[in-house]
Amino acid sequence: MSEHVLFVDFSSDNSVRITMAKPGRRPPPANLYQCASLGELDTALQDFLARAEEPDLMAAALSVCGWERDGAFEMPNHSYRIERSWLKDRLNISRLHLVNDCVATALAIERLEGPERHVICGGKDDPTQMKAMIAIGRGLGTTCIFTDEMGNPVAMPCAGGHSDLPATTEREFAIVSRMAQTYGHVSRVRAVSTAGLVEVYNLLNTIDGQSNWSSDAAGIVELARNADALAQEAITLVTGWLAATASDTALCTGARGGVFLAGSFFDLLGDMFDPAYFARRFCAKGRLTAYLEDIPVYLVQTQEPEMVGLSTLFA
Repeated sequence: MSEHVLFVDFSSDNSVRITMAKPGRRPPPANLYQCASLGELDTALQDFLARAEEPDLMAAALSVCGWERDGAFEMPNHSYRIERSWLKDRLNISRLHLVNDCVATALAIERLEGPERHVICGGKDDPTQMKAMIAIGRGLGTTCIFTDEMGNPVAMPCAGGHSDLPATTEREFAIVSRMAQTYGHVSRVRAVSTAGLVEVYNLLNTIDGQSNWSSDAAGIVELARNADALAQEAITLVTGWLAATASDTALCTGARGGVFLAGSFFDLLGDMFDPAYFARRFCAKGRLTAYLEDIPVYLVQTQEPEMVGLSTLFA
């Protein structure tokens, strides 16, 4: 009898993470493979399965930033597509799940253990109400989670990262105006992402007549640690826009069950993330300030939450 499920995460550029577990079990840490083509994916699968002594698989689940069309997985962050039939034949399985990476992360929320969720601000969650999850890394994803009549969590993918980027101060307006000249429509992901941090920092340099442009988000964070004023301001601006995204999402969905933040952006910022400033901006909604003060905001602090979420499909 088949006893294992294969989990594959495509949420990083030109690489995949692969792991395996028995149904209902939490997957162990994944193996990372460079994977810029379908051929390299086949090689990665071959290597992983060989190292696992060719296990008998009952199913597989994939976490991808993309969608399925005509039986193929379209992945805008990768230069290739995967045919569903090819993968099922390659793994000799009949059950295959394709899950948006943000949804996969959201599905992990119910399996987080105590230290894996850190309270940033807010009151006590209402477990009967909607939850929201915001993932920020190279992109910005939003998901709503509700409980069905059987008590199971259901995650609904959204496209909140492409909603309008607001400007509430003169400095924010100056940046949004510059972005509008370049892109036309200015979505939140233009600023609230690792690439967004780079763009915000470079625009601040342009606006202030400086020439210390950078293409490296990690380098900008390091500059901020070394008291570079524009790098610190860029992080503050992006943090403020993230908080506004979180509070707007909470208001639009009624997420009194809590707002969860996840993604590689927080690993990048580390101690440069200011939870107190985030909390102030999150609650700054005029007459609805008290409403937001009651909603807890959590920072997800676990490795590979996408894999944990995928495993819930087989509980």
